[in-house]
Parts: sequence; C-alpha cells; structure tokens
Amino acid sequence: MMRDRTSLVTGAASGIGRGIAEHLAQRGDNVLATDVTAFAEPVHDVGVSTQHLDVTQPDQWDAVVNGCDRLDRLVLNAGVRLGLPEPDAITVEEYMRTMAVNLNGVFFGIRAAVPLLSASGGGSILVIGSMAAVGPLPRDPVYATTKHALVGLVRSLAPTLIDRGVRINMLCPGVVETGFLGSDGRRQLEARGVVVLDPAEVAVGALAILDQTETGQVFVQPGRAAPTPHEFPTVDRPGT
Repeated sequence: MMRDRTSLVTGAASGIGRGIAEHLAQRGDNVLATDVTAFAEPVHDVGVSTQHLDVTQPDQWDAVVNGCDRLDRLVLNAGVRLGLPEPDAITVEEYMRTMAVNLNGVFFGIRAAVPLLSASGGGSILVIGSMAAVGPLPRDPVYATTKHALVGLVRSLAPTLIDRGVRINMLCPGVVETGFLGSDGRRQLEARGVVVLDPAEVAVGALAILDQTETGQVFVQPGRAAPTPHEFPTVDRPGT
C-alpha cells in the first residue's frame, strides 16, 4: 500500500484518539500518534508511529511538526475533564490545567501545523469536541467552557485558513466509552437508557468529516447516526 498522506493525532494513546489513528492507518495514511502519557498498549497497525507530545507546550508542537516531511490531516483530540460543578471547589491549578490542555493545546497545534498543511497542498483539521460544546454541562462547567470556546475558534478561523487551502471542522460526539467514564460508568449509563458510543464509531464519523469539502462546520453525533452539522442561529454583526 502506498502511503502518500500523513496524519497527526493527539491524545492517541487510548479512546477516541487511538480509534481515529488506527482507522486512518487502515485507510492508508502514515499516522503520527501522539500523547502526553505512554502508550500502554502498542499500536500494531502498519503505518502508525508514536511520539510524546504535551499539547500545552508550543515548543514541543514546533518540534513534532518540524519533524514531519509533510502533513495532510491534523486531529486535535487531547482533552481533560474535571467533573466538578462547584466553582469554589475547583483549584486555580485545576482550572488552568483544563484550559491549557483543552483550549491552548488546540490553538498551539493549529498555529504550528497550518504552515506545513498549506505547504503540503492544503489539508484538513478536525477538532474533537463534545456535546458540551453546544449545550450546558452543569456537572463540569469548566470543561464545557473550553468546548464552547473551541466552537468559536473553529468557526472564526475557517475563512482565514481556507485561503491557505486548509479546512477546519469540529466533531462533537455524545457519551463515548473512554477513560472519562470510569470502570462502571458505561453499565450505569446504559441502564438509564443513555447511548454509549465506542471510539470506533466516532472514528468512522471523524474520517468522513476529514474527507469532506466543507469548512467551519460543527458536527454533532449524539447517538449512533452519522454526524450532522449543528445549526447555529444567524446573528448580524455589522463590521465583521
């Protein structure tokens, strides 16, 4: 199989990121799977290499991107959650860390990768969000804040990046079987009738978005149906 397309995935040691990395490799991409934690389970797919990356550190982003000959796809999946609803129960350190990973880490990745994406002939960026990006999440307001901010970032960057041949979109899945759920989380949720997606189901939708020609779209995937664009109200902003 000729592998003439390169993809970079963050938060790829497990969960959604790992599922997307594996699906991209199976499709024929050279995949650089990155994470701040060690890959406890080796990625056996041909075409996948792994590398340490703390997305909160711009210098690490620069080093990783500079080590790539080309870049065609960037999947920004790394994220953390707090699960704390009371603002006075959240330490400054916890707040800053969540913002650094979920928001700064995405911006730093885009900033580092856009020149190479453009030089490689253009490409596609996919930000992995959450349904918390388009609605409230009272049990984790800081996490929801970061995801709402990413919606604004993606939609606002799209017109600028497309002039450089780079598309950017966002995928907001519902509840997914990841480390966020805990050891008994899936069983408890499904007992309440909640649909829990497998990472592979999200990966299929992610690849479809990476391949399409739209930009600046926020796709939602609350259940097992294919992702669909979220409709935002039109607001007139004179001068913008």
